[in-house]
Amino acid sequence: MVILFSRIRLKGTVIAKLSPLAFGIYLFQLNQVIWNNYLRGAFTFVAETNIILGVVYAFACAALIFISGLVVEFLRTKIAKVIKIPELSKKIVSVFHWMLKKVCVILK
Repeated sequence: MVILFSRIRLKGTVIAKLSPLAFGIYLFQLNQVIWNNYLRGAFTFVAETNIILGVVYAFACAALIFISGLVVEFLRTKIAKVIKIPELSKKIVSVFHWMLKKVCVILK
């Protein structure tokens, strides 16, 4: 399935634009602060409703969590671009690479 889905081309679609944010959404909902303060026990009312309404509530709550995570992850990526995190990380890696090369020369 991984090979099958990796060959699907989604250029220009909404899914293609949102897919890079998916892992961040997953991390958002598993964050201990979010889980302990907001999500744990927040949706127990769903279990107390009838089956039809419960299914609707379950999908609505899942969509709410997904959209909240999507907004947070979208803002995080925009802020990272504004403060130039990718360039900063490349500079840090290059400095460490240079330092490791010097240490390797000294230790030879």
